[in-house]
Amino acid sequence: MADSPVNITQLGMFGDPFECSDTFGTDGGLNFFTKSCEDCTCVNLSWFIGGDGGDLPYGATVYTEGDAFGAAARCFMIQ
Repeated sequence: MADSPVNITQLGMFGDPFECSDTFGTDGGLNFFTKSCEDCTCVNLSWFIGGDGGDLPYGATVYTEGDAFGAAARCFMIQ
């Protein structure tokens, strides 16, 4: 993904203070993150907006490592 990575510890939506040991989280709404490490070395994550209506709701914002979903996440469209 080509988005500029965002430091999710600075967003304030995933807990204050942010728990770097979490590899997945949500703010209880439409914001989610997923990362591979259990520390703060991989908290700069790319993001996309979208979902499949199942695992992720439509309109969700997902912060993740750049190659986690590849192009498949960018090609989903509601018809």
